[in-house]
Amino acid sequence: AKSGLAGSLLRGSTAERSPFLLTEQKFHKSILLILQDDDYQTVGVMLNHPTTRTRPITLPSGETRQIPVRYGGSFGIPGVTDQPTIFLHAKTKLKELSIGEPVGRSSEDDMSKIWICTEDQAIKAIAEGHASHNAFFCVEGLS
Repeated sequence: AKSGLAGSLLRGSTAERSPFLLTEQKFHKSILLILQDDDYQTVGVMLNHPTTRTRPITLPSGETRQIPVRYGGSFGIPGVTDQPTIFLHAKTKLKELSIGEPVGRSSEDDMSKIWICTEDQAIKAIAEGHASHNAFFCVEGLS
């Protein structure tokens, strides 16, 4: 069994010390968050590739907020037409309110981790004034 890298951050490199890991150009100087790691696959998202697109979210009041979309990678879920958009945050207040869950194995240090949440959870947190729309990362695509 693997050590369980879910929740880890990796930095893509072209250094000689890692010639087989993350060698595609898109990974050059990328920061990857590992979402899943098991005996069958490792799935992550790139965090530092902004796009020109935004994801509109509509609050219960009818107001719309635009969350910048980041390119997470070129892979998706096989057989799914509308690929999921992943919402991430690292705000202590949102963690204390249990908005989402920590990425990776649960531990006593969950407050230091990046958390994943649903779009509905993000909308509710924004609508209730717990955070602004800028507190969330919106990522499309998997690596």
